[in-house]
Amino acid sequence: MYNIRFRPLRARRALLSITLASSMALSACATDGSANQFIGGALGAVTGYAACRLSSANDTQCIALVLAGATAGVLIARQIDARDRARRNAAVASFLNDGQSRASWQNPETSNSGTLQLLGTTTDAQGRECRQISEQYVAGGTTVPETYTMCRGANGQWQTQT
Repeated sequence: MYNIRFRPLRARRALLSITLASSMALSACATDGSANQFIGGALGAVTGYAACRLSSANDTQCIALVLAGATAGVLIARQIDARDRARRNAAVASFLNDGQSRASWQNPETSNSGTLQLLGTTTDAQGRECRQISEQYVAGGTTVPETYTMCRGANGQWQTQT
């Protein structure tokens, strides 16, 4: 038989590691697919873990700090995304409804920006007006290019085609 001794410090580290990993996974599930929200949750969880390590918190307090950090990180990232999304959506609506060939937006609060360029206009098989759009989204100095098609439905609303 092996003599296995229970080591409270090792058990505490294992418990905190599991909590940290779980909170990061939960932050990914709680998002709308935004990588920024996952990163925010992960950074928040790590911050909570660091606060635990620097304090004399017990296991329950440490778990609460990690979960609170993850939640705060997701909420902050979601708010940032929402501010950019609102400006982008306004630019896209104007771009499509006013028949512009080029448009841009900028969010002075986050320093993120985007440009839209019309690549072409067609009519699909259902007779709907469709526009091919090239979009450049710049967030944190990283440019994310995307090309997509939007068609105007019978109700006058523009819908992204998949």
